Amino acid sequence: MQEHRCGLHLTNPLHTMFTVRSCASRPMNTCRFPPPWTVEDHNDACFIVKDRAGHALAFVYYQEEPGRQTAANLMTRDEARRIAANIAKLPALLIRPQY
Repeated sequence: MQEHRCGLHLTNPLHTMFTVRSCASRPMNTCRFPPPWTVEDHNDACFIVKDRAGHALAFVYYQEEPGRQTAANLMTRDEARRIAANIAKLPALLIRPQY
């Protein structure tokens, strides 16, 4: 059974969700994907969400040609940008409030 740095076992999918939450409240040097996460436009084909260390966490592809976009059921540039921006906000949303 694998154990995450935060002490949770990774055999259960629910534990993965809690692992992300517990990492968000840990010091920056113990988190696997340290915040802040940023969004970069790459070659007019996709947006890349990167962590503070520059590791790519997500690729959100889009197509600007209307014909190809409709035929392949791809996202527009604006839709992809909004999704990438929301992914980049996840670390801030998972931080536990201090009471």
